[in-house]
Amino acid sequence: MLSTLRRRVRIIMIVVAAAFILGFLLTELWTIVRQHGSDGGARVKPGVVGQVGRREVTVNEYREALQFMGQKYLRDSMLRELSAEDEARVNQLAWEYLLNEISWNKVMNDTRLRLTEGELEWLVMNFPPQSLRERPELMTDGKFDTLKYHQLLQNPENQGFFSQYARDLYEQLRQQKLQLYVAAAYRPTTAETAEVSRGANSVWKTTSLFFGPEIAQAAGDTATPSDAEALAYYRKHIEEFRRPKETRELVYVTFPLPLNFDDIQAARQRIEAAYARIRAAADTASRRDSIEAAMFADGDFEPDTASLRFAKSELDSATAAVAAQLRPGQFSAPHPVASGFQITILDSVRRDTFWLRRVRTRPRVDNAREIAVIERVRTFLDSAAKVGFDTAAQQLGLVLSPAPAVMTGGELSRLPVQLYAVGQLVEWARNAREGAVTEFPLRGPGGLYIFKLRRVLPAEPIPFENVKQAVRWRVRQEKQKRTWIAAAEKAAQAIRGGMTLEAYAAAHPEVRLDTLTVNSVNDMTARGARGPQFIGALLGLETGQTTGPIVSEWGAYIIRCDERKDFPMGNVQDYVQGRQRNITEALWQQIWKQHEIRDFRQPQGF
Repeated sequence: MLSTLRRRVRIIMIVVAAAFILGFLLTELWTIVRQHGSDGGARVKPGVVGQVGRREVTVNEYREALQFMGQKYLRDSMLRELSAEDEARVNQLAWEYLLNEISWNKVMNDTRLRLTEGELEWLVMNFPPQSLRERPELMTDGKFDTLKYHQLLQNPENQGFFSQYARDLYEQLRQQKLQLYVAAAYRPTTAETAEVSRGANSVWKTTSLFFGPEIAQAAGDTATPSDAEALAYYRKHIEEFRRPKETRELVYVTFPLPLNFDDIQAARQRIEAAYARIRAAADTASRRDSIEAAMFADGDFEPDTASLRFAKSELDSATAAVAAQLRPGQFSAPHPVASGFQITILDSVRRDTFWLRRVRTRPRVDNAREIAVIERVRTFLDSAAKVGFDTAAQQLGLVLSPAPAVMTGGELSRLPVQLYAVGQLVEWARNAREGAVTEFPLRGPGGLYIFKLRRVLPAEPIPFENVKQAVRWRVRQEKQKRTWIAAAEKAAQAIRGGMTLEAYAAAHPEVRLDTLTVNSVNDMTARGARGPQFIGALLGLETGQTTGPIVSEWGAYIIRCDERKDFPMGNVQDYVQGRQRNITEALWQQIWKQHEIRDFRQPQGF
């Protein structure tokens, strides 16, 4: 076991050293190239590959993230040739890992969350890695010997292995600790619970007067506003018709990388080889090593070297069905999933929450066909530079995207295709000039994509002719609204003077008299019929009380509560738990509010 650990550490150090030297040699060249930007692109500060909010991401940080991801793929001396798609995926995984670490650093600073070396040391000392707990070398009389484990910890030659284990514990501990802090931040008060309990279980019988379009018709306020009226309103309220943010539309052409039967069979053979490797393990400890080895030797995704937590609802249907049939410690036979094939390993389960690891393979296009597609991309780019994007696409038999990608206010609001490095498209599109074409293809599961910035719609008022009908409707709506509000206020004065709602409706046939029973504030039928303003007004009404006018966009109400009955809440604890869960989720989303991310990296492998 010790020799295996040492061998792994030596390989990691060799790989890291090689990556460091190569990165050092390329840094200066990369810096020179990045300073100039692409067509219409912004100049990039030397040594910077991205930005999270105002925080710059340096070349060195990105290179270290690549080295870390390289360790996950290259340890165990099971090196295998990576395709261009694999390399693009590894680069993106490293980028996402780096962004996650930067975000975590900010969260920990903002929340003052602290993880001490003492906490991690205690965990490492008292919770050995699962892969070591059943090692014969660490057993005494059939039981795990803590003293032998501590001696193993103290051996300097095992430092690399336990450093990685401490890192895994750190990532798990910080998330669990933050979840505990957030969950404990809020508790519903007794007064709040009592108020909600009363409103949620009250029943109101109501009578109301409705003042709506009928009032405007009776007053003759139904004529369509003239162009002059609409134009005057438009000029007075021009900011309301301003396009709030700049909009950029991008079209693209797709160069598919189609899979064939041989590609699918190759992926199936890799997953079968992984399954055979795992099944051949003689004992539980050896099986864990075999699972890890299969992830690196045969898997095509970032290895799940630690258990990942999934709610049942988060799993795809195939994985959920397989996981439900496993007991902790068991693994499945290879089964198909959306991305290819998978072996599912169940480490533990609690109710509808699963802790899983997976060995995953996906069909990959062979290199010869991929090179042919890349040459076609080069031909298209050369042609597009001469005759234009649309003409070049037509000449090569390529179809422009039926729906454009859309950038709104510098953020991607619609992208009809899946890309591995979306940030690279966003950064290019923010600064490109209208008509510009990406210099490199962007890669996604469906193939390679070339984008063109078709048009830029600035954040300015929309021309009057384009919104004339909407302005006319707005003018007419506001005139009618003033009419029915005035009628409702006049009625309210009469009712405060002692007139009943029934008598007022009889004297004014254009006013509608309605009755309605509302079964709690959560009565969706009543909300749909009367609107949230009507339901909200009921909370303050007792039997015999009247309120109004209550104004909405389509009319005004005067409401009388004929009868109110309050019923005790059946299970107050359900409300408390639900309220706390909602507040916790809102706090969590606020803590993890995404800052603007800018990706200055160049596409790889073209």
